[in-house]
Amino acid sequence: MSTPIEDLEAGDYELVSEIFDQPTNDEGKTFTFKRYRKGDTVTLDLAEAQRLYKAGAVVLPGEREVAAAAFARAQYEAALAALPEDIRAQVLADVAGAAPATSVSDPEPVVEKPKRVSPKEDWVAYAVSRGADEAEAEASTKEDLIARFGG
Repeated sequence: MSTPIEDLEAGDYELVSEIFDQPTNDEGKTFTFKRYRKGDTVTLDLAEAQRLYKAGAVVLPGEREVAAAAFARAQYEAALAALPEDIRAQVLADVAGAAPATSVSDPEPVVEKPKRVSPKEDWVAYAVSRGADEAEAEASTKEDLIARFGG
């Protein structure tokens, strides 16, 4: 839980518990409900949102992904710290040369490895996505590109 309870509002939440049965009947009438399962989006009033959020049964949409990214970053930083200095320097140099995406919402496009029968242009694009110089890739033959990047 990273959002304070008092900051929650009525609205949509992601169910993280296995099952939630939301009553759909008026009080005093035959009990009816809608069943939600883990991963479903459920619309809650404020009181129910606060109760279920506090219990850890729901999260705000996207909150799990943010937590997973923070956890992955912490693992990465711990792994870096555990490396010998010379290896850490090499890893950081490799990462710095990898041309990271400019933002999380606008990542670099992923170029899938082409089939052997694909046109040379596809192999050039793939080679460039794997770090080759574009002019060098253009000057290479398709067979050279396959030999270098097709493995």
